[in-house]
Amino acid sequence: MDYKALCLDFYGTLAEEDDRVIAEILKALAAQSPVSSDTEQIRRVWYDYFLTRCTTAWGENFKRQCDIEIESLEHVFSRFETRLAPADCYEKLFHNWKTPRKFEDADWFLRHNSLPVCIVSNIDTDDVLQAIANNGWYFEHIVTSEQCRSYKPRLEMFERALDLLQCRPEEVLHIGDSLNSDVAGAQALGIAAAWINRKNRPLPDNTPVPTFIINDFYQLPNLL
Repeated sequence: MDYKALCLDFYGTLAEEDDRVIAEILKALAAQSPVSSDTEQIRRVWYDYFLTRCTTAWGENFKRQCDIEIESLEHVFSRFETRLAPADCYEKLFHNWKTPRKFEDADWFLRHNSLPVCIVSNIDTDDVLQAIANNGWYFEHIVTSEQCRSYKPRLEMFERALDLLQCRPEEVLHIGDSLNSDVAGAQALGIAAAWINRKNRPLPDNTPVPTFIINDFYQLPNLL
């Protein structure tokens, strides 16, 4: 298929996720909590609460990601009875959202790519705009959860991207690092999805099967 345009997830795809900051917060929480010192248990509680809030945040019930993150951290801090200040932790996360380091393979691809691109990111608009500028990039088309008042894998963000690109679903390839948000969301609208699997993880059972699997952007031109 000769694709006419690309949709690109941002965090974890073009630039680093907040894994390092999250690991630091989890370590500090586990050291302080009288309830549990198991960082994996704390991570699951945090992630499950955050994901549930994102899933229900759409339309009139929409909340920005920064507000969901604050609510999620306060829930975790209360659940594990830590004396740490939530504000110190979420401010570190917010700073990282604005200043993520770009992946060199992604930067290489963007410098050589000639297809129209639309960023499709579950993030607040100002954060991704600053992250893009800080990495020296420019994109004509950007779709955020805040703009659409919904989060991937719901279809609103992908529909908006198609409108901006003026393309049909079969003319677009979406690239992202999340099987549930990126692959499932894109394919539900008939958009082919490439899973960028930077950590070379095995494809889990009972998850969406990507149209393509790549380990980095150096492999993407072969698909185009």
